[in-house]
Amino acid sequence: MIIEPRIINIETPPPVLSTLQPPPKAAIAYTPSVVAPDNDVPEEKPQDIQTLLEDPRDVGAKTIEGPADDPPSLDPPTDGLGIVETPKPADDDPVDPFVVNKMPSFPGGESEMFKWIYKHIVYPEMAREAGTEGAVVLTFVVGKDGNISDIAVVKTPAGGGILGKEATRVVQTMPKWSPGEANGHAVKVRFTLPIRFALK
Repeated sequence: MIIEPRIINIETPPPVLSTLQPPPKAAIAYTPSVVAPDNDVPEEKPQDIQTLLEDPRDVGAKTIEGPADDPPSLDPPTDGLGIVETPKPADDDPVDPFVVNKMPSFPGGESEMFKWIYKHIVYPEMAREAGTEGAVVLTFVVGKDGNISDIAVVKTPAGGGILGKEATRVVQTMPKWSPGEANGHAVKVRFTLPIRFALK
């Protein structure tokens, strides 16, 4: 005996859509004029047609308070233009240089900084004898008081570890910097500095 499969169609009822009523539209009442004896007319001030025409609301049988026709604003209410302030970071964290209004600076500026570095740096004899030269890249934090801390060597030339140590020593002995500022306050900023060692 062979049983043939039967396909049964079960129709699912369509989903019931909730019909939400839109909010009532703002309207202003207007009572049309009616000819009647003086005794039957209530004593009230007649409506001014010009006032009704200038009112942005629709005219209807009664006054209805409703939303304005303008689309709702997604902006928070404000009393005018304001200054957007960058959130203050934790006291111990250096701020992102992109949000700093004023970057920290060496006394006299960048040219004076490099003059100071090359006046105080000593080319390590071992590196000189080995012919090691190239750029050493350092990062360090300039604190709120202008002092330098958290010095790290990011890059050295091949076999240039000794050059990194000398660059770190020189940066440690730098005078105080002018601190960076964000929103009018002194802040810690991480600074990147390349120092080039070249054999002459």
